[in-house]
Amino acid sequence: MNRGLCDAAPGAPARTRVAAVWFGALALLTAPALAQDQTSGGALQDQQTWAVCADPSANPDGIVDACTRILRQQVARVRAFALFNRALGWKGGGDPDRAIADFSAAIAADPTLAATHLERGDIYRDKDQCPQATADYDRALALFPNHAAAFVSRGICRTRQGAYDSAVADFDAAIRLDRDNAQGSGALAWSLKAAVHLATGDLEQAIADYDAAIRLDAQNAALYLGRARAWSSKGNVARALADYEQAIKLAPQDPSGYAKRADLYRTVGEYQRAIDDYERAIARQSADVYTYGSRGLVRFYLGDFVRAAEDLVRVTEARPDPYAMLMLYLARARAGNAAGRDELMRYATRLTTADWPVPIVGLYLEQEPPPARRARRRYPGEALRSAVLPRPVAALAWRARGGGKGAAGGAGHMSEGFHRLPRGERGNQAPAALAQIGF
Repeated sequence: MNRGLCDAAPGAPARTRVAAVWFGALALLTAPALAQDQTSGGALQDQQTWAVCADPSANPDGIVDACTRILRQQVARVRAFALFNRALGWKGGGDPDRAIADFSAAIAADPTLAATHLERGDIYRDKDQCPQATADYDRALALFPNHAAAFVSRGICRTRQGAYDSAVADFDAAIRLDRDNAQGSGALAWSLKAAVHLATGDLEQAIADYDAAIRLDAQNAALYLGRARAWSSKGNVARALADYEQAIKLAPQDPSGYAKRADLYRTVGEYQRAIDDYERAIARQSADVYTYGSRGLVRFYLGDFVRAAEDLVRVTEARPDPYAMLMLYLARARAGNAAGRDELMRYATRLTTADWPVPIVGLYLEQEPPPARRARRRYPGEALRSAVLPRPVAALAWRARGGGKGAAGGAGHMSEGFHRLPRGERGNQAPAALAQIGF
């Protein structure tokens, strides 16, 4: 099934390095204030307390405790810095709301600290609140216009908002500021720019962007996964498989390489190889229901309906969307489960036109970029008869909705959809399967 654009962007360690730079700067800025405000009675915490407060490698709870002790002294010159570092402690400890509160208080105390806006913006971005995040990134860049990571972060939000041209402009700015990837932002910006071009269908440019990212960060497995998808979208299976191989070699314990290579094997009809890779992915991340769903689909193609249903149950228990439910009931029916056909019909007749999983098929086959998916998100009824229904569900949907001319009309739409499948997707003999259960 699918992962969102920019949801797990490669190069995450870059922010850790950037944060370390900020911490170092803060320590230098605040050391004189500590020395000047120290009294004979030790009214302020000693340098060791501040060192913990400003140490990015310290335990998050220790950071929070040390910064809180400094804040109790109400020393104006260090208050903003202590709030900033305590916010990082809350963030590292998994409490984003408290982190936002402290970042906001730090901004109120000293609105000229660019790092505070940047870090608060990242939390808003992670909470999918991009308007607030973008406002923070704008302020950070106004204060510090040569910060590559801030351009990357703002570009990620602009991508999520569909402002692709502006996002690419931000990524280009980050690339100009970090051409050799010394800050860890250059390769990341190239890869995110590539993802935008991939999503908008500019495959040649996407591949060129991934090439540039790989030249800067050749040991990053995620870059090869992205380029493999671009090659796959172009129909170059050999180049895609080569990139998947390299990604797996670089990160053999990461399930993503196996799962994505399995998707490609499924598309070209190499079903047993797909099963083998899905199992390798599951062995490394057994909680990923999407991989079970993909394996269940391939098992359905191979006629292993009992085990296909077992896989699909995992998907429906976690996320009972119409596509998974329909495939589950169809697999049960084909497995000889007497209740399977009744389950299928009961569920199908309860669905409204808006519930039919029309665009899920295109997404699953990776044939549509996100803008096209969004344009079809309303699931118009006429799409049930269109060429975007290559699955057997098309005929079942049309018959269950009372369209066409009974079984003959349903069979016609099913046959049309079936023959529009990529050749490798036709091995399941879906028309015969549906015919045997009365469709």
